Order: sequence, then structure tokens, then C-alpha cells
Amino acid sequence: MTRIPREVLDCEAFSSMLKETRLGIRDVSRFAGREGDGSVEERTMARTCDGKRAIRSSGFGALPVTVAAMSLAVLSSAVAGQSNVQPANKFAWGENIGFINCRDADSGAQGVVVRHFRLSGFAWSENCGWINFGDGSPATPPHYSNATGADHGVNVEANGDCFGLAWGENIGWINFDTRTQLGPFGQQARVDRSAKRLRGYAWGENVGWINLDDANVFVAYDSLCPGDFNNDGVVDLADLLDFLGLWNPALGQAVTPGTGADLNGDGVVDLADLLDFLGEWNPNLGMTCP
Repeated sequence: MTRIPREVLDCEAFSSMLKETRLGIRDVSRFAGREGDGSVEERTMARTCDGKRAIRSSGFGALPVTVAAMSLAVLSSAVAGQSNVQPANKFAWGENIGFINCRDADSGAQGVVVRHFRLSGFAWSENCGWINFGDGSPATPPHYSNATGADHGVNVEANGDCFGLAWGENIGWINFDTRTQLGPFGQQARVDRSAKRLRGYAWGENVGWINLDDANVFVAYDSLCPGDFNNDGVVDLADLLDFLGLWNPALGQAVTPGTGADLNGDGVVDLADLLDFLGEWNPNLGMTCP
């Protein structure tokens, strides 16, 4: 197959070149991720052009903000904090880029942190490099503005829906606001606070859909706000009442481990669960979740 000159940077020229070889973008994109099939330039351009065509058909269009590109050196200075992503459930999946590890950046010290109102930290893709979810310190809390590159990141609404942008030096922006396109189907990117995991799909113009919704491969996290049983962002009396509302009628019953009021996951609702809850709730009473 004809090799792509480095000066061929636009999809129109790329498509014209493919016509000469009697191949289409889809033909190239079928082997876009496999070594030995086409050059690096061909595989990269195939993914990029295929992504641009898909974004037009999906109704996304351009990303909603204009931002300056940033170097990885600048990104690496971001303050992320110890990841609260669970070691056993730390992967998202992109059909075009493979697994995305959301925990292990710098042995977890700079991995992704799932907070009540925003995400922060770095994820790693073997095929795409580092992905920055935000530095954890928005200019105007609780959310990143995403108006400039210096204040970008993934935000979380009160209902768990995500919005905002993650950044990959090699793949560009990843849009977590998929509410318009996927909200009617319940597949928008979001934080499921009850299950303590990410759900739905995010979108990258150059990489396509990123799946957060798989039943077996997903990103789960441990709460940064112990005692906030009802997930409203504040540890208060309502959390105690909500917990007791589940605990009292189920006292002594066998349940699916880790569900309802079975906080310690032993499959039985008993006094130990109440003591575990009070051990988290009492010292944090009045706390506003980060």
C-alpha cells in the first residue's frame, strides 16, 4: 500500500490517496490498531479520519470550548492526589485504543480520583499515553470551567451526570458531556454513586467512544466522603436516618453481601454494620464532601 507522506495532514487528501489504492477509510480502520498492517502514519490517520466522520454522524460537532494545547510536562505538574479507584476495577475501554488504566499513575499517587463534584488525576493508555482528568483545583469550585486549558477537567453534577473535558497529549480532548446524545437512552457518562462506579460513554473526536458501562470491565472507586450514606455531598443527620431506615427492618436478615445496610459485606445485617456506619459517620458529621 502507498505510504502516507508526512505532509498529508487532512482527511480529504487522505481519502483521495486511499481511492488510488482502492481502499476506503473503513478498510484501513479495520486494521488501525494492529501492528504490521499499514504504517504508523496510515493507522493514525485512519483512526483520526474515521473518528471525524463518526462525530459528524453522531451530532457532536466541535467540542464546546476553545482551549490551548498543553505539553505533557505542564500536565505532569498537576496536583491529583492518591487515587481512590479500586485496584480490582480500574479499567475503561475504548474500541479504538484498548484499555485505559485509571488507577496506577505513579503507583496510584497521581491516578484518577473520583470526587463528589469532579474528577482529577491521570489515566494511562498503552496506545495513547497519559490522559489528564483535571488537577483537582478548579479556579471557581466546585467545577472546572473548561474555558481555558489551565482550568480543564471532568465535572460531576449533583445527580451524577458528568460534563467537561479530559485531555490526552496524543489524542486531544475527551468529552464527558454526552447527555444530549446519550441521555435519552440512559447511557450518558456519569458517576453511579450507589454502585460507586462510572457508567455510560465518553467521546473523543480522534478515538471514538470510550466505554464506562461494561458489566465486567469498569472503573469503581472507594468513597472520599465516609458517612455520606445518601450521597448528597454532606455528612449530616439525614445520612443516619437513611441508614437506620434500611438497617432496622433488615436486622438479622441474610442479604446479598455488600447491599443495603450490610456495610461490612458479610451477608448479614447486624449490629456490626451499625457500628461500622457510626464509626464513619460520627467523626465526619458536618463534613462537606470534596
